[in-house]
Amino acid sequence: MVTSLEASTAGHSTSSTAGSIGVEYKTGDETRSLVGFARIITGPAWQDTPAQRLVRSWYNDPAILSYNQFTASRSTTSASFTEVNSEIRIEALVWSGEIWDVMEGVAGFSNSTVSTNSFSAIGIDSTRTPEPNGVLLTLLGTGVGGMSVGASARSIKTGLSEGITGRRG
Repeated sequence: MVTSLEASTAGHSTSSTAGSIGVEYKTGDETRSLVGFARIITGPAWQDTPAQRLVRSWYNDPAILSYNQFTASRSTTSASFTEVNSEIRIEALVWSGEIWDVMEGVAGFSNSTVSTNSFSAIGIDSTRTPEPNGVLLTLLGTGVGGMSVGASARSIKTGLSEGITGRRG
């Protein structure tokens, strides 16, 4: 029975003590069981929205679903991978050993009469290095312009460090 909660920045360890084998506890103090973890945002406040899954339970933790989308059409003229706008970031707390399955859907539109290419990729943990399975949209010049196309990409990430992780668009 939980009688109180204690905030701590200490890590957690797995007990090997008889009667508690396998229980996660506060490193250095087996009288404190791990209940979950959370990250406080400005306010301070707790946040658990589709774009910011920042509260996680250790017990009975369901898989989390996160999503986000642009609120307006966005574009860039950058010739290298860049975050088009921070509004589509997705942040989540992950446990060590979890698998993060990330998918993106993209749509491209060109009002040009010449062929253009558009590249999109998933970036994880604030990196500008794209995951290897990005999307290339080729918009063929039609002579009149106004072509659109959609596509999606998926990245399954393992080996993430425990704590906050995020997708950068």
